[in-house]
Amino acid sequence: MLKNYPSTSLFILSVAVFLGILLIQPIVGPWHVSCSITLEVLRFTASVTCAFFFFCAVIENAHNMFFRNRHH
Repeated sequence: MLKNYPSTSLFILSVAVFLGILLIQPIVGPWHVSCSITLEVLRFTASVTCAFFFFCAVIENAHNMFFRNRHH
């Protein structure tokens, strides 16, 4: 279903990674300070990646809608 929408697939994958980091952080965070800092950095990176792929998916879907309407 999503093979024609690579940005949407990457967005869904990055959201899954982001949610995994959010679920692991409260468990691993208290163990060590460096683990906590590393997870904070990964959480920020994953959120920026999610935002980028969401933006790309919106542009891709808008382009596809315009392209379909133009030829009909």
